[in-house]
Amino acid sequence: MNKFLKYDERYGMFRLPLGYSLGDLDTIRMMFGRQSDNASIALPVLPPQIDQLGESDEKGYLVFPPFDLTVRINTFMEKTIVHVRELKGKGYDYNHPDFKKYLQVRDEIIAYIAEHLESVIEQERRLGVFNLFWLVVTRIAVETLNQSLIKLDASAETRFSVHPHIRSMLRQSLDQVYEKLNYRDELLRKSMPFYKSTISTRLGASFNFNFVNDMLDNQLCLLENNITPVDPLHMIRKLLVEENAQYFVACRDFETLYHSVKGWVDEAIASGDEWFQSVIHYTLGMDPEILKKAESNIIVFEPKFIFTMQDRLRRIPVSIPGRISRKKKLNDELDDKVFDQILVDYIKLARELQKAEIFAYFRNRIKLLGAEDWTSSNTNQEVKAIENRLTYNLDMGTIINDLRNVTIMFIDLRASTELSSGTISSSQLIRTLYAFFDPALDIIGHYGGRIRFFAGDAILATFSDDNPMEMRTLNAARAGIAVQKMLTSTVREKKLPLEGAGIGIHVGSLENAYIFRDDRSKFNTVIGLSANLTSRLSSGKSHSQERRGDPLFRREISDLLQDILENTKNRISPNVRDDIVNIFEAFTSADSEQGISTKAYQKLPEIKDKPGSFRVNVINGILHNNGVALSDAALKDLRANQDLKERAWRDSTEFVYVDMDGIPELVFRPVGDAHLKGIPETTMVWSAQPVEGQ
Repeated sequence: MNKFLKYDERYGMFRLPLGYSLGDLDTIRMMFGRQSDNASIALPVLPPQIDQLGESDEKGYLVFPPFDLTVRINTFMEKTIVHVRELKGKGYDYNHPDFKKYLQVRDEIIAYIAEHLESVIEQERRLGVFNLFWLVVTRIAVETLNQSLIKLDASAETRFSVHPHIRSMLRQSLDQVYEKLNYRDELLRKSMPFYKSTISTRLGASFNFNFVNDMLDNQLCLLENNITPVDPLHMIRKLLVEENAQYFVACRDFETLYHSVKGWVDEAIASGDEWFQSVIHYTLGMDPEILKKAESNIIVFEPKFIFTMQDRLRRIPVSIPGRISRKKKLNDELDDKVFDQILVDYIKLARELQKAEIFAYFRNRIKLLGAEDWTSSNTNQEVKAIENRLTYNLDMGTIINDLRNVTIMFIDLRASTELSSGTISSSQLIRTLYAFFDPALDIIGHYGGRIRFFAGDAILATFSDDNPMEMRTLNAARAGIAVQKMLTSTVREKKLPLEGAGIGIHVGSLENAYIFRDDRSKFNTVIGLSANLTSRLSSGKSHSQERRGDPLFRREISDLLQDILENTKNRISPNVRDDIVNIFEAFTSADSEQGISTKAYQKLPEIKDKPGSFRVNVINGILHNNGVALSDAALKDLRANQDLKERAWRDSTEFVYVDMDGIPELVFRPVGDAHLKGIPETTMVWSAQPVEGQ
C-alpha cells in the first residue's frame, strides 16, 4: 500500500489519487479495519514487489492468471444469465436441463478456483498474493459478465439478478478452501502438539480477510471495474433501479439528497464557515487550509461525516440543478420515514463506493499476461518471468515468480575461517570484519549494488535495481576492484590478519525465497544456480605453510577431487576413477606421525598473494581467486553493453574498457576453464583488474 502513496500538494499529505476518500493511510485503515482489529494492521496487504507495466512510468503487477480461468468464468456467466432469465418467475425446476447445466458449470468453476486458491494460500508467505489473486479473479468476473450480457443480448438490469450468483460462487470457493485447510491443520495438531500453523498465520493479519470479504460482498465491486469520481450519479443511476433489491431508495430521492448535501458543503467551504470547518476537522481530521482545496465528493461521500451530521442535514435547503430554489428544507421535501431510509442507503452506498474505488485502483495496477508473454527453456517448460520483469504466476506451481536476470557479486574473505578457529579472540575477529565490511558496503552502495545477504565473512550483492541495464556488470566490476584496493589499504594501515578476498561476478537468473516463522519474523534469501555459481567464482585456497599440515585443507582437496571425478564420470571408466581415489588416499595418508605428507601438495603453486593483487588463476581446473573473477556470461553481458577494445595478450585476447574521457580503465583477461563445486560443466573464468597505472 505505502509504495503507491504519492505526495499530494493540495492536501499536504501522502495519499492514493482517489475521489471519494482522502486515500491516506488512516482513512484506509478505518475503511478495511474492524472495531476489534488493531488499526496498524488494518491495511490491505499487496505484494511488496512491483514493476513497470509498460512504456509509461506506471508501476504495478504483471500477473499470469490461471491458464483457462477467463474461459471457465465466461462459461459460468453465460449459463447463469440463461438460468436467471429463462426461469425468472417460473420457480426452480430442479429437473430443468438449463438448471442442471448451470449447477454443473457452477460446481466446476468452484472446484477450479478453490484448487488454485489452495495453492496460493499454501505458498502465500504473507506477501499479499492472496489479495492479488482475488483482485484478478473479480476483475475477470466483471469483464466476462459485461461481455456475456452483450453476447446474449441480456438487459442491463439482468446483472442485478446475476450478482448474487457470482457472489455465492466466489464465497463458496473461499469457504471450501478454508474448511479443507482448517481440517488439515486440526489433524496435524493432533499428531504434532507443537504444530501451530493455521490459515491465519499463513495469511497474516486479519485485514487479509477483511479486504477479501469486502471484495466479495461489495456489489459495486462485482458489477463495475472502473470507478471514477467525475460523475458519481452516472454510476448510482445504474445501481438504483427496481431490479436491484440491495437498495430501497428511489434514484430521484437519492439525487435530491446528494445535490442538497453537495450544495451545502460547497457553500460552507467557499464561505469559510468556522463551525463547518470544526466539524470537518473533528470527523475527518482535515485542516481548514486543506479543506479549501479538497474535492467536495470526498466529504459528501464520507460515511462518518454523513452519520455525524444527519440531524443537521434534515434542515439544509433543498438544492436541485435546474429547479428554482424556494428555500425548502430537506425534511419538508422528504418525509421523515423516507429520509431515514434514504440516509441508511446513502451511508451504505458511500461505504461501498469508497471501497469499490480502492479495488478499482488496484485492479488498474494489474496487467494480465497471456501465452504470448511466456518464455521457457529446453530444460524447464514452466512459466518464467518476462526478461528482467517481475511477474506473479497464479496458476498451479510457483506463485511468486521474481526470477530475474541480474548481475551478482559474491565476496569471500581469506583467512577469517582460520582466524575464527582460535588464532585471535572473537572480539578481535569482529573488529576485523567491521573494518572490512563497513567500507565495503559503502563501495557497493556507491556503485548501485544491493546487499542480499551476509554469510559469515561473505557478502552477496546484486547490481540491477539501481543500475541502468547496460551499466550493471561494469559497475559490479568497478565495485569489486574498489573493494580489493580498499582491502589492501585497510590491511596495511590497521594490520588486519587477512590474506585477501576472492570476488566473483556472474550474470544469471536469481529468485527470492521468503521464510516466515510468524506474523513478525520475516527472512528472505536468494536461490538458484546463479547464486551458487557466483559463490564458487569467489573460491580460493589459503596457501600458507601453516595450512599444509591442516586436516581441513586435506578435506578441501579431497572434496575438490571428488567434484572433478563426478563432473568427468562419463569420460573416465569406473576402474580408473577408483584407482585415482586409492592413490590419492595413500598419498595423503603417508607419514602419519606428521599429520599429512607435504608430498601431497608439492604440485600446488607456492602463492601467497597480497590483498589487492588481483591474481586469478586456474591450475589443473582448480580456481584460485584472490582478485576479481568474472564468468563468461558476465563478460558477454559486458561486451553486449559496452564498447570494449580488443588487443592481443599472450596467445589469447584481452578486452579493455575505455571510459568516457578515452582513458583505459579496466582490463578483462581469460584465465581458463575451472571445475567449480556443484556446477555440472566447466566454467570459463575471466579476471578483471585495473589498467596499469590506474
